[in-house]
Amino acid sequence: MKSVLAVLVSLFAFSTCSVPNLEPKSCIEARGELKKLYSLHFDRGFDPDERYRKDRDEYLSNRLKSSIDAGEEDYLTQTADHPKAFRIGECGELAERVQFEILLFWKDDSRDEQREILVDMVRDESVWKVDRVSSRE
Repeated sequence: MKSVLAVLVSLFAFSTCSVPNLEPKSCIEARGELKKLYSLHFDRGFDPDERYRKDRDEYLSNRLKSSIDAGEEDYLTQTADHPKAFRIGECGELAERVQFEILLFWKDDSRDEQREILVDMVRDESVWKVDRVSSRE
């Protein structure tokens, strides 16, 4: 009986333990919005239509919306060579903005490559929005 009680107490103790998230609150809040944008972009953005642009603009700051260019290079990935996948990496606070590292991946039978870009986000009407994307190189 004592061993059963000891096991139950141990299970309860382990179930109440959690790993703390050491990321700043602003990074936690902004990460969700960034993931939505890049998921949308990888789903529909490499061959953008008017509906995609409208959906995408919800995640962009007013400054970026007015300055983004529809040139050959894809602004959100900083390359004309479309990656196969992405992963959102580390985040840091910079004054009134946050900056994320995003890893872009290309993998097929002949290629296995990874590149990093940096994404700055600002709070715009209480919502985090992308304000700038730059290549790490």
